Order: sequence, then structure tokens, then C-alpha cells
Amino acid sequence: MPLVDELPEEGTGGGPLPNLVTITSFDNPMQADILASRLEAEGIEAFVSDAEAVSVNPLWSPAIGGVKVQVREGDARKALEISREKAPPKPEDPEDPRRPCPRCGSRETYKEEISRQFMALSILLLGFPLLFVSEEWKCSKCCRTFK
Repeated sequence: MPLVDELPEEGTGGGPLPNLVTITSFDNPMQADILASRLEAEGIEAFVSDAEAVSVNPLWSPAIGGVKVQVREGDARKALEISREKAPPKPEDPEDPRRPCPRCGSRETYKEEISRQFMALSILLLGFPLLFVSEEWKCSKCCRTFK
């Protein structure tokens, strides 16, 4: 018993499949989907293959060549250029509580907390916690400590 009653004709969209070219592959299906979305935003039809297999078992990724992002042969050059572009930087959030580093300007900073050991020691020696210790910030990129 055949699965379809009749095959579609060539002119009705049932023609041969387009030649697809793999432009890159990822270990992670989400990264492949992000690139496919970027390509589609630029007007290039993109296909993600093997995402389901890698989602079922991530250890299969090296064996099957990762999650592939494929485009039509004619769009391959433009798609490759787009895939090599860096994503635009995120705009700075005015409500971001982190301070910029005075040395390198990075916002990858964090407030250094007073250690519990220091607090316990101050309670034991002085009878009260030292809460008036000034806050210090540390930069994750250049390791500078600043106030």
C-alpha cells in the first residue's frame, strides 16, 4: 500500500530538494538556533539539522558532527559572512548596580563581601560585628580593587 496516492508535479513545489550547504556546526542546539534566527533576520532561509539527536543525547554530538546550520548553496557566502560577524554589544542598563572599573572601564565588577570568618572574629574579639567597614568593588577582568 503506497503512502501517498500520487506524487506532486515538478512545478507545484514538489520538485527536487535544494542543495544545502553546511556553514557551521555547534555542540549545542541553542547556539545553532540563534545563528539560524540571525540568518533568517537577514533574509536567508536556514535549516538546523541533527538538533533532536543531540538534544536526546549530547554525547552523540561529536559522533554526528554536531548540530549543523545549513543554507541554500546560493546563500552560502553571505551566510558565512554573517556567521563570522560578532553579535552587536548589548546596550548598558542604566539600572545596573555594578560600577565600571576605573582602570579598564569594564562593568564586570562585583562587590566584595565581608567574610563570615571576619565577622565572627570581630564579634569574638570586640563583642559586636564591624558593620561600618567600607564597601570595596573588584574588577573581574583586571583584578583591581576600588571603592
